[in-house]
Amino acid sequence: MNTTKTIFIVLIALIVALGVATKTSAQAANNYSAVITWRANNYYPSDFIGKALPTNGTTVSLFVIVLNNQKIQDASNLPILWYVDGNFMNGGVGESQTNFTVTKTAGDSHIVSVQIGVGGQTISASTRIPVVNYRAVINAPYPAQTVNQNSTANLEIIPYFFNVGSFNDFLFSWTINNLQSVTSTTDNTLSLQVGQVGAAQNISINASVQNTANAFEFAYGKTNLYVQ
Repeated sequence: MNTTKTIFIVLIALIVALGVATKTSAQAANNYSAVITWRANNYYPSDFIGKALPTNGTTVSLFVIVLNNQKIQDASNLPILWYVDGNFMNGGVGESQTNFTVTKTAGDSHIVSVQIGVGGQTISASTRIPVVNYRAVINAPYPAQTVNQNSTANLEIIPYFFNVGSFNDFLFSWTINNLQSVTSTTDNTLSLQVGQVGAAQNISINASVQNTANAFEFAYGKTNLYVQ
């Protein structure tokens, strides 16, 4: 029997034993609960104020907080078992943090759960972690997307939720009005020279982002500029 399996069996036995132990009057007054929090370890802009969401291949960090009457408890001596989609992942005494890698694709989700032996009982918690697509957003900082004739429009393509080691792992491509294109550059900005055009002319802009380390990680962004 390997070491991991032995530890798992011992932990299960300990949790069961704690769960069936007779509670004292002091234990009965306790109200234990647990909360799982998580963090997606992928790329997003430093000024992004939302919650980073995982994509296929993202490593997600998990944390469990044990509460007693809404007060945080020390979990360093508690047996803790982690599960992903109902399958045992890992565990150990004091293992309040762990990681797993997303294997599902956009539109699906993983269910993460935890079991903890505490205060003569077994408590549990679970959470759903949604999986999303890689994203690319074109930043065109102009009111109503409107630019003047004979001007320079400065654009930026911003990637979200890619699994890259650094910004140098990105390649960016631009296509203007389905004709003029700039391809395979590590620069995510574009200075577009706007010439003399007719009234109500618009410029169609498309851009793509590619992870050079993984051909399956790519996204497209698009926008229109209106010339006055």
